Amino acid sequence: MTTHLAMTELRLLVRKKITAYSVLVVPLLLCALAWFIDREQPSEAWADTFGGRFIMLMVLSVYLVSTTVFTARRQSLVLQRLRTSELGNTGIYLGIGAPMVVVGLAQTLIYFGFCVAVGAPMPSNPAAVVAGVVL
Repeated sequence: MTTHLAMTELRLLVRKKITAYSVLVVPLLLCALAWFIDREQPSEAWADTFGGRFIMLMVLSVYLVSTTVFTARRQSLVLQRLRTSELGNTGIYLGIGAPMVVVGLAQTLIYFGFCVAVGAPMPSNPAAVVAGVVL
């Protein structure tokens, strides 16, 4: 039941213009910034640039979209109706929030791969990068 709710939420992400913009266009704009502005910078500056842009990506795509979706579900009384179903609170929150987390991880991988393709050096401590992404 939770996976069905998550798949429904994933389909609903691109129905609203603001969430579709946040999920699809923001990563493209950050990749364009990396292509036009950052590809000429020295390798030492990539860590600061990628860190700042990663935070921007997570705030604009995951946090704002999650806030919008949960607020819309609360205002339309979907959360209240879901609480009378067989799902518990954890299942409801996982079903609604999991698509945003998956989209955020996919955006991170795509952006990181694009930056490496443009000329960013690979991190010297990949475990710290993975820990930062997960946190």
